[in-house]
Amino acid sequence: MILSGNVISEKKISLDIQDIDKAKKIFEYLGFNELVEVKYHVVVYEKDGIEFAFQVVEDLGTLIEYENKSDFEGKTLDEINNVKKKMFEEIKNTGIKISNEIDVKKAYELIKRNLKETTVIKDNSTMQS
Repeated sequence: MILSGNVISEKKISLDIQDIDKAKKIFEYLGFNELVEVKYHVVVYEKDGIEFAFQVVEDLGTLIEYENKSDFEGKTLDEINNVKKKMFEEIKNTGIKISNEIDVKKAYELIKRNLKETTVIKDNSTMQS
């Protein structure tokens, strides 16, 4: 769930896929269109029970994901925001320089970038006509 631009909660379901091409065909059969392929490499570090996942995302850069162990289900917005602030402070206390963007969705950012690049290309091709 997203509220005021912040991710409040999300459900993730993992399942094993033996054949990615067959899985893609199932989604295509259901009428889904591929929007973007997110390619990234992840390295996870741990210290004193805190885990950070460094994600090097192709065409986007390096992101740090704090591996949250809290379950936000049934929590109030204030409780969720307090946990997020604590997590953000723990990241800053490591000395890692980070932006104030707390919730970054890789696919969303890549789609946004692709749309911007497509618009620029269209604008340039219109200007050349």
